[in-house]
Amino acid sequence: MPEQPGPHSNKKESISILNAKLGNTNDDKKRNLFQAMKNMLQFMDEKTSEKQFYFGTDDFDHVWEKLIDKAFGERDKEKYFPHSRWLLDYDKHKEKRPLMPDTIMIYNGKYYILDAKCYKYDRTAIPEHLPNGSSINKQITYGEYLEKYKGVDAKSLFNAFIMPYNMAKNFFKLDTVVGNIGKAVGDWRFNKKYYERIQGIVMDTRYLMHHYTGNPIKEKAALAECIEKVLSRTPVPSAADKTD
Repeated sequence: MPEQPGPHSNKKESISILNAKLGNTNDDKKRNLFQAMKNMLQFMDEKTSEKQFYFGTDDFDHVWEKLIDKAFGERDKEKYFPHSRWLLDYDKHKEKRPLMPDTIMIYNGKYYILDAKCYKYDRTAIPEHLPNGSSINKQITYGEYLEKYKGVDAKSLFNAFIMPYNMAKNFFKLDTVVGNIGKAVGDWRFNKKYYERIQGIVMDTRYLMHHYTGNPIKEKAALAECIEKVLSRTPVPSAADKTD
């Protein structure tokens, strides 16, 4: 049996030991380890058991985009969306990164263009906390490109914003993992095609974080069904058809 450990140094002594270690090594791995230990000690006090430790990020919008793409997306989405480039007079021709949304999901032969938006509409129910006009028009452009230049049948092409929400507590009185809260349209379109009517979808954040791996079929089916509520919605009159 190993010997019982002796008394532990207090926080001040431990930090002093770590400072000495940091000053006597050039090994980056060891320095990172010692610095991390020092950071933890500086966070603690004599009542460590009463502390709560939090691990998180201030940029959850990027996390949300990656979660949606991991759970529902196609790996080679670049081939489905338009490329652009500059033809410069004073340099070589430059091809820019393709214009593309966060995710494209293909399920049962249908195409779903998904844009993950980490907006707070689920907590406020304020319309200003929804995707704006530039986001709406961009999604319509994606759909039009797939229809006209990739030969995707407009009847099998859908568009959606995917936003986080709390299934247990929300303004919509929804109690499902995924829900439909409305649609967005561009008044410059006739809005007869499904992809022109972008569905507003909310998805329970906790559920997605626990089930995002492996492109789950059950979750894909539920999301597809929710987006396809556009099939039962009344077509939107275009702005040109409106009368004062």
